[in-house]
Amino acid sequence: MEKGDITLAIPLPADVKDRLGTLAKAAGQTTGDYVREAIIGHLADPSRRGQDVQVNETPYRMLAENSSDIIFLHDIDGRLSYISSACRKVLGYEPEELLTLPVEELIHPDDMAELTRHYAKLSAEQSEFTTTHRLRRKDGIYSWVEADIRLLPGAVDPDAKVIGTARDVTQRRFAEEKLRESEARFRGQFDTAAHGIALVSPEGRWLRANPALCRMLGYTEEELLATDFQAVTHPDDLGADLAQVQAMLAGEIESYLIE
Repeated sequence: MEKGDITLAIPLPADVKDRLGTLAKAAGQTTGDYVREAIIGHLADPSRRGQDVQVNETPYRMLAENSSDIIFLHDIDGRLSYISSACRKVLGYEPEELLTLPVEELIHPDDMAELTRHYAKLSAEQSEFTTTHRLRRKDGIYSWVEADIRLLPGAVDPDAKVIGTARDVTQRRFAEEKLRESEARFRGQFDTAAHGIALVSPEGRWLRANPALCRMLGYTEEELLATDFQAVTHPDDLGADLAQVQAMLAGEIESYLIE
């Protein structure tokens, strides 16, 4: 079998896939990372120094082909010599197609400079990095991937000096963006409200106070954050206030109004 041949491997039995996932979880890794570490260990074997990287002829190819993460090998200039079949689901390309595509056609233009800087630093001193960037799918839509890149120990093959895993994190990025937008809206409403608003811990510590509340009480926000709401509540009112807080924390009430 020729190096770089990407014919499909024999699928792993379901029980083997389950065991692989269990091992990865026990190691605190994704299945793709676990497979990558196994392949790196195989390629770094001193007995293989000077040999070609024959991922296709080893059990490690079967692992790579059955991982939901994309596993890939390429040279330092980004030319692929191997990519696993998970690229079909993530990017819509056949592995054969990606082996012939220039990397510039896949990476979003806005992400290229940062990714290039990461690769330029790969050396014996800095042998790995993690990056999140966009890759163009075959349908033209960009997907976000999180990639873990590592320089192969011993540079066993000039055509496969770098190994990496990439997982689709598009939905996570969208969720993070929605959360940022929601937080921005909240901050805008919080800071510009005409009435006093504060975030308070269950123990009564001030976590955040808006400008209106600070003006109302005559404190700066920094001064309020150094104390708690008990310190600014009149002693005659504190007992009733704390009772309502405890009832709310116990789930007996959802909110309360007090003067």
